[in-house]
Amino acid sequence: MQMFHRQSGAVLIVSLIMLLVLTIIGVTAMRSTTLEEKMAANIMNYNVTFHAAESAIENALDDTNSLVQAILTEDTVSVDLDIGDSSITSSADVTYLGSGIALGFSLGQNSSAFSSYRFDATGTASRANNGANVSMSQGVRRIGPNV
Repeated sequence: MQMFHRQSGAVLIVSLIMLLVLTIIGVTAMRSTTLEEKMAANIMNYNVTFHAAESAIENALDDTNSLVQAILTEDTVSVDLDIGDSSITSSADVTYLGSGIALGFSLGQNSSAFSSYRFDATGTASRANNGANVSMSQGVRRIGPNV
């Protein structure tokens, strides 16, 4: 006659606890990965809008007409930049701050023929599909003939 031992089911309880622990670890890893992916996307969107704002400033400062218009009107001139992506808007505002002695000409010849013109350029860019916004400001001097 065989003896049947009564089993208490300890192996089943231990394996269910281990399965629960492994499930918690897996869910935590998935959440961490999703968060890291969102952080990387946000950094990428910030970098794109940052470079768009910087490009708008450079474009506005390279445009002689907008600088002359800012000097003549003594007002802020806005310059829009199309970077080829319809989801990104980028523009720069150039403000004339005044003029002074041109650097390098203060003691030499033709010092009265040139001036140093000071400008403040503020570039803004935004990306419509995710709400990334950047605003930056840059001061610059340009040497040119007296007006």
